[in-house]
Amino acid sequence: MKKLIAAATFGAAILATAAQAAPVNLNFEAEANGNERGVADGYVLNNANTGGIAVTLSAGLQSGPGDAFAYFDSGNAGLGVCKILTTAAQCNPGDDDNVTSNEFVTLAFDVTMILSDFVFRAANHNLISDTSMDTLLVGINGGALAQTTFGALSNIPLFGVDSLTLAYGGSSPNQFYLSSVKAEADPSIVGQVPLPAGLPLMLAGLGALAVAKRRKQSR
Repeated sequence: MKKLIAAATFGAAILATAAQAAPVNLNFEAEANGNERGVADGYVLNNANTGGIAVTLSAGLQSGPGDAFAYFDSGNAGLGVCKILTTAAQCNPGDDDNVTSNEFVTLAFDVTMILSDFVFRAANHNLISDTSMDTLLVGINGGALAQTTFGALSNIPLFGVDSLTLAYGGSSPNQFYLSSVKAEADPSIVGQVPLPAGLPLMLAGLGALAVAKRRKQSR
């Protein structure tokens, strides 16, 4: 019986790891449509709109004094930045809620991620084309901000991401909201069990269950 329980636990652990590695959509637009608000640095979003992935949010200014807050803007927009919040956590003025000049927003994760299929919206809430050559600044894992394009982020995955900073800037900048991005655990990180590499382990666990069951029946 102990062997049966151990095998079942092992198999469940492998299945849980496989489930964690499945890509999910971090849907900030849906989160904002359901509850427009600004949040303080360190706010953790972990619900159906992030597929159970914990995302820790922060925001700020690239230079100079002042505060800024990560902001969920409704009306089919997404995640932006607001400098001044009312006591009801609403942006004041109401149109200062995207990522604009001198601002940044950061997403941090408990597990190292692969991020792909970024979707951005402009200040007017229209989609930014996935071929757009407009620019923004990106920093990975606390590194220096570097210029890229909205089109590049929409089409090229980012690997090994513990934290991601998105900021206004570059040679052809555009104000933006982050509408959504796909995320999955990076299987290249030591300690995680990727599939299909993890498949033999899962099969071994299921095989151990079958052996234990046969031994029990033969007694």
